[in-house]
Amino acid sequence: MGKRAWWLALPALVLVACSAQPQAGETSPTASAPTSCRLPVIAETQGQGSAPKQAGFVSLPGTVFSPDPGAAGGSFYSESLKRWVGARPPTLAPDGLSYAYFDGGTKAGNLEVADLKTGAFRLLATGGPWQVVGVGRDAVYVMEMEYVASPAYGLVGVSHGLWMVGLNGGVPVRLTSDDLYWSWVEGNTIYAAGSTRDVAGGPSPIVRFDVGAQTVATWFDGGARTRLLAVDAGGAGLALTEGTDEELWRIPATGEPVRIWSGPKDGIHPWGPVAVEGSDVWLSSLAATPQWAIYNYSPGEGLRQVATGADHPLTVAGTCA
Repeated sequence: MGKRAWWLALPALVLVACSAQPQAGETSPTASAPTSCRLPVIAETQGQGSAPKQAGFVSLPGTVFSPDPGAAGGSFYSESLKRWVGARPPTLAPDGLSYAYFDGGTKAGNLEVADLKTGAFRLLATGGPWQVVGVGRDAVYVMEMEYVASPAYGLVGVSHGLWMVGLNGGVPVRLTSDDLYWSWVEGNTIYAAGSTRDVAGGPSPIVRFDVGAQTVATWFDGGARTRLLAVDAGGAGLALTEGTDEELWRIPATGEPVRIWSGPKDGIHPWGPVAVEGSDVWLSSLAATPQWAIYNYSPGEGLRQVATGADHPLTVAGTCA
């Protein structure tokens, strides 16, 4: 951020030379807006990666955090189960009732699905090393990984392509042979942004792979390093480009992308983790200063900053409960 072949045949891969070019539409500045919601969040201490972390809820409007003593180390609140679970989308299935994981780390291992209602584990395939991309309608998608020692960056995971493993098991099927960072699954479409070899972060168009059509196409090219933050249930994406300024773009499933926010690189801006509910997306934030914000995007309201603070950062861990 491997090399074994279990496939019976390689599906034909067609490179579709069509990409949506950004349109500098009207930029909507973020502004606080009243929202009535009990939002699942993770409260962190100051400093990235520092501990401890607490799961709980923030009542919007407002910034008062209430820890949930029943969270038991959970990282995402499943609305389907009405409880905290140890996985988040897209490795968490769309219905919130199961998740996929690979137990081998940097070596070969087992790809399994955990049933969150029964606690049962089901083996799908053995091999790898793999990295789970996400759970689709009828399959789990993984990247084939190789881990390379780098003097500058330590152990770097390099992708060797996207694979599909049916939820009923069977032989893993190779879908692509590339070094792209595949990071999101929505239905039968898988999305990638950037090369796993480009640690420094050059320009990185977003591509999407259509499983049914067996085609891969450039979906968005902002001419800068681009982070795909989310894809909603209708196939529209939110992506952040890192150029002279930070810019947030909404990329419709079809049609032209529209810039919905921009701000200075050293300021606070939308980031992950995220949570998606239909066409609504909840976003966390990233900032160079001890400051945090929670954003909500909906097609009707645009991007709104619904909470902000400078104490213990809160990050999104589910949709309104």
